[in-house]
Amino acid sequence: MGITPTNLNSLAGVGAIDLTGMDIETALMAVQSQRAQLLESQLTNQIKEVQNRNEQIAKLNNVLSALNSVAANFKGDAGATDKLVGKKGLDGKNFSLESHAQLVEQALADAGLDRSAFDFPADKQGYKTYKAGDPDPKSNFLVVFPPISAARAQQLNDSAMANASGYRDMTKGQIDAAVNKVKGMIDAANNTNQMDMLRLQSLTNKRNEAFDIMSNFIKKMQDSRSSIIGNMR
Repeated sequence: MGITPTNLNSLAGVGAIDLTGMDIETALMAVQSQRAQLLESQLTNQIKEVQNRNEQIAKLNNVLSALNSVAANFKGDAGATDKLVGKKGLDGKNFSLESHAQLVEQALADAGLDRSAFDFPADKQGYKTYKAGDPDPKSNFLVVFPPISAARAQQLNDSAMANASGYRDMTKGQIDAAVNKVKGMIDAANNTNQMDMLRLQSLTNKRNEAFDIMSNFIKKMQDSRSSIIGNMR
């Protein structure tokens, strides 16, 4: 018995199938097969979403770890307005400041964030940089030092960058606020991830059910044909 073409979009997301010339068994098999394929595709996409969100959560945890490493430099009695570089913070240790700043900046970049997402001070502009062969800044009219080496130039640039860095003026209150904000982002991502996992489980069950139905249908078709052939003998 032939079946005319029909649009089966209303059947659980199954698209249009040209059923012209198909018998009822072949038509039902085609519909069920496409449904199974669509569920498989949805399941694959959902798995990717879960994986991507897990990766983002891991990156946010790296941001949190970097911020906590900065916060750990404040003394126990530091107040919200105490600066990172101050008597209750790094106390002028430019190298430590620069290493912490790089750690936070890299973690933010990996997570697709930047400092603008938080209430952080901006970097100062226009600080002097050095290159190998430049006069040593310690030189004066009494003592003239040899031109600086590449290593010395890098040291001076690191120090200048640290002094101009917005992290130098960052307060404990700003760091604590950033930590709390990132924790909130992680909690939100975890909550969404739980919903994604429920959807993933639902799609897995539907996919398995679709394949079971298709397998049972094939078996019934085979049994029916075997019975017909047996009766013809």
